[in-house]
Amino acid sequence: MTLRSSRRSLAISAAIAIAFPMVMAGCGVGGSTIDSPSGPPVAEDEASSAAPSPSGPPAPGQPDEAVPYLDLGSFTISSDGDVTYREGAGKTSALDDSTSLVWAPRSATAPYTARFLIEAADVAASALPDGSVVLERDGELVLAIASLEPAQEALARDLADAAGTSAPPSPFASAEWEPARTGAGYEVTALVTAGRLVAIWGTATIESVRWLDRGEGGKSLAATPTALGRLASEAPYRYAMGEVASIAPAADTTVMDKQLRCHLLGARAKESWNLEPWRPDVDFAEYLLARCNP
Repeated sequence: MTLRSSRRSLAISAAIAIAFPMVMAGCGVGGSTIDSPSGPPVAEDEASSAAPSPSGPPAPGQPDEAVPYLDLGSFTISSDGDVTYREGAGKTSALDDSTSLVWAPRSATAPYTARFLIEAADVAASALPDGSVVLERDGELVLAIASLEPAQEALARDLADAAGTSAPPSPFASAEWEPARTGAGYEVTALVTAGRLVAIWGTATIESVRWLDRGEGGKSLAATPTALGRLASEAPYRYAMGEVASIAPAADTTVMDKQLRCHLLGARAKESWNLEPWRPDVDFAEYLLARCNP
């Protein structure tokens, strides 16, 4: 069962391929990978046809110098919650609970201010502690924008810990997105001072859920995250359980919530997350110590 009958498959830009081995063998079948099928992309070096524009706000500590803007496109959010993305060149793509990635062009030289423009009605925007931005209506996620670097580092740490090695440094920029009200909606910006910027955005954190009989203690709910749910941290931590429960109301329990949060923290590389309502209602720390399966 999918979040919407018209849901398309997870859409990630063809400009990047992400493949991560499974982190937690105790949570499912090993050898899973995350590939990047085609979707509504902003291809590498095509997020903007030119270098950043010469005008922009001053960088911190440089009040007399303007930092150029790099326009990454714009979103239009209708009153019904439909989201349309427009690339810098004018091409539009309708989003349906999909997720995509956008690279900053190689021609962009830091420092610069990356910018998304959002046209929206009755949508509230807020910045989360991990540097991502979410737009919601009536407490439900409409759109989230995050940087790949924090999640990429977290995944690298997970894999390195499992292998007993040290995580390699991330080549990506650590960008903290901030929303500001405009007359038509919001301007969401991030100051990039070093590194390569990869922005990730999506309209949902859970791709699909389905009940299974895995022959253990009872039925199991397989929840498949979107790339946003897998690669961002704060947004899925805030919205994923509500999305799961909206499809499978029986999953709206403390036990299932603890398992979902455990997988969000420690099983990002898994293809899907198996949540069992018959697991014991123990402390969350015990779930973490038991690799989500106490």
